[in-house]
Amino acid sequence: MLSAENQSTDNRPEELIVLNGDRKSGAEHNVWLDRVNGLVRKIPSAFGKVWQKMHPDYAERDFGIQRESELSPAITEIKPYIDVSYAGRNRERVNYLLNQPAYEPSHPLSYADILFYQKFREYLLEAMRKGREIREKYNIGLDLLGGKIVKLFGPVLDPRRKSMPAEINNLLVADDVIITKKDWPAFGVKKGEPIAQKGDIILCDTRMYDFNRQGFTGNAIKKVLLAGQDAQDCANWSLLEHFGLKAEFDFEMTRVRRMVRYLMRLAIPKMQAYAEGVG
Repeated sequence: MLSAENQSTDNRPEELIVLNGDRKSGAEHNVWLDRVNGLVRKIPSAFGKVWQKMHPDYAERDFGIQRESELSPAITEIKPYIDVSYAGRNRERVNYLLNQPAYEPSHPLSYADILFYQKFREYLLEAMRKGREIREKYNIGLDLLGGKIVKLFGPVLDPRRKSMPAEINNLLVADDVIITKKDWPAFGVKKGEPIAQKGDIILCDTRMYDFNRQGFTGNAIKKVLLAGQDAQDCANWSLLEHFGLKAEFDFEMTRVRRMVRYLMRLAIPKMQAYAEGVG
């Protein structure tokens, strides 16, 4: 019987990975959290190619840049052009599969973390600086918030909401020492060894937005991506400024930035109320 570990069938030489566990569908990837084997596995979603270049070479590039920039990316194996099977479906070929350890126990970096601990403010500041350097050098964008920025509007503008949670979705904080359940030979890590200490931050999304687009469709997608990057960068810099750190960012450059800047001024008191257990 097939398990979550790699196996071949029908004497076929190609590797087959059976995707087990809890499934979530994101804008770029479908994700399986296999707690039994301590794995997170991601394959491109149907619309992923709209937002990212779903080619294994680009996945390798993004991960390499994150490691080079010391952004603490999650351990990630990139398996190109591989067969997968899930939910009783037949075998299908995907452009790549991202294989990561399950970083548990952990939680997404929250406003409360940033409010109460200086180390998290310092990490976010450094991540924003490195993200800017990456964009200037490679014309690609670091995705920290994921789709959270889109969900900002409703709670902020709702006068009945006196408090609201806030998380930087793609940054995980280890709640304890995290031990891997398998070997990761490319990273020099063996089964049973720690892959994170309590309080460590892990960047779990090792893909980035590519602004190098051409043609009518490409330019249209580029505009949407740039607006999204502006929005999340503005939100994070607004947060850092609120904590007394100098914002190395022009909040007035675009309409999107001005709008998000306004929303963050409304959001931060609600975020603080939630973090302090008020309301």
